[in-house]
Amino acid sequence: MNLKICGDIDDQIRRARAMYNNIIAVMRGIYDEMQTFTMEHAGPEGQALHEKIVAANVAFDAAKADNDEPRMKQIAMERRELWKALSIILKEVRKEHKNILKERFYSRIGNNSSTETYQCRAEAIVGGLGYATATKVLDNALKAWQMSMAKGKAPRFARGEEKDQDTLTLQFSQAGGVPVEDIFTGKRKDIEIEYPKKGFGPRSYSAFRFRLGAASEANYAEGTVQLHRAIPENARIAMAHLTRKKAGRKYQYELQLLATLAEPINLLPDHRRKPLVAVHFGWSGDEEGRRLAGIADNADPLEARLLTLPPDIEDDIREASALQAKRDTYRDEVFLRLKEENALPTKGETPLSEHWNKIRKLPAQHVSANRMHHLAWLVKSELIEIPEWFETWRKADQRMWVQATSLARRARNRRKKYYEKVAIDLASRYEAILIEIPDLKKSAEKVNEKTGEKTEFAKKARSGRVMAALYVLESAIQWAACKHGSAVLKIKGEKTASVCAFCEGDHLEEKEEHDSQTLYCPDCGSTVDRKLNGAANAWKRAASDLESLVTEYWEATREKQMGKAETKRLKSEKMAEARRLKRQAVSQESVGA
Repeated sequence: MNLKICGDIDDQIRRARAMYNNIIAVMRGIYDEMQTFTMEHAGPEGQALHEKIVAANVAFDAAKADNDEPRMKQIAMERRELWKALSIILKEVRKEHKNILKERFYSRIGNNSSTETYQCRAEAIVGGLGYATATKVLDNALKAWQMSMAKGKAPRFARGEEKDQDTLTLQFSQAGGVPVEDIFTGKRKDIEIEYPKKGFGPRSYSAFRFRLGAASEANYAEGTVQLHRAIPENARIAMAHLTRKKAGRKYQYELQLLATLAEPINLLPDHRRKPLVAVHFGWSGDEEGRRLAGIADNADPLEARLLTLPPDIEDDIREASALQAKRDTYRDEVFLRLKEENALPTKGETPLSEHWNKIRKLPAQHVSANRMHHLAWLVKSELIEIPEWFETWRKADQRMWVQATSLARRARNRRKKYYEKVAIDLASRYEAILIEIPDLKKSAEKVNEKTGEKTEFAKKARSGRVMAALYVLESAIQWAACKHGSAVLKIKGEKTASVCAFCEGDHLEEKEEHDSQTLYCPDCGSTVDRKLNGAANAWKRAASDLESLVTEYWEATREKQMGKAETKRLKSEKMAEARRLKRQAVSQESVGA
């Protein structure tokens, strides 16, 4: 999308970022107060552990400044054990004072008008930020709070140089959104898109207008937008997003419309579907393509098929990773050279000297490329002559960043499209899809928390897990099943791959030492692929009780939908009652006056 700015998009984004960090500052203040309260009630033992952790933090920072990695690892291990002991005590304190914590601290965070975080939203709107964008920023901050609290930490401030995407939002208060025709016929003052003269298509462009900030300011972004496909008839637009994405040294913009349909699109097949298919996931490497899953629609593993990741997708992702590794190597070399040659000033109170003094004590691998580029920007802004080799690195790093990110993004998009195609094929051919996924969380662990030993999954296996991105495949199957009305069944922890699908013997062994995917059964003498064997066994487990499993799935789905509808209804009633009471209070005050 090409934009001709009539209104300051950057100003709105700066306001949104400032509001987010203001909310985070409020949250961190409340978190500190809550931690102080908890420690005051932790008793002598808890306070002693806390003092040891503080001392360990000081020692860790000193070791980090000296680049003493063995000492850093030792302190980190000791600190981890101290935190484990302290967390047990703090858990009991929070449990005992649950109501006090909720009333005194948690009640101050939320999206109600009485909370401190909501007051930040109100102040930002008064300052000129659009109300829908402010609401979205508040929602993002609350999500950050929930995620951080789950880890026992306060949320982090957002740093502008780390953000690649910002979004401005328009939300339509009309129930269900506004008719799509209103946006294309000029009935809306906040957003308007001209109807394309040549119809919708890849080369169809139209002028548009998007309001920035409050309606009274009459501030708009204007430009042209590519309308590559038509919006479904009778659709209503609930929300509009104007998104700015960073692409190298420039920005790209997208206009997104969130459409709701009168009726959901269900892609009903025009043929009779088979009752069940089983998908046994994995991610082992292979010359013909990474082996993602075995797919079986009967009990015979010889009739099952193997799903593989196209090699060109994996090659591009690996090339992007190699480019990133090359960037890291060059960055480390340049950083060390800056320190060795004392190329930058360390005295004074300028932003450059403060930034440089902050990062020059760190190990090279702890300094991101973003911080190095910020350093180069500070050098230029203070009119200091930048070393030629530093400027050469900066330009080369920008080119490599664009190349690596573009290559990785295209490869991931191709992988997603491929998974969606596979998922649509399965959902259109089968009434129920059984998926068996390995424990991804367990496979991601490098060290066993209980024993302290390295897990059985090697670094290469963990790399393959990331390359396969099975969660994307699972999401695609869930999406396609919803569209086609297929049930999605799951099994976990069953011995499917380790039991022979022909004779049900449990003495399977690897046929060759370096081939873990081909199994041999000494009981019946058969040879079978591990994933195809697992898929056939999974199919047999589900087929024996398929009717009850499918019935339970649809009952659970229906209950979940009814629960969501009931929650939404209760929330609407509560909001309506709050508005009624507020109007009543205002009315009584006006009568009294």
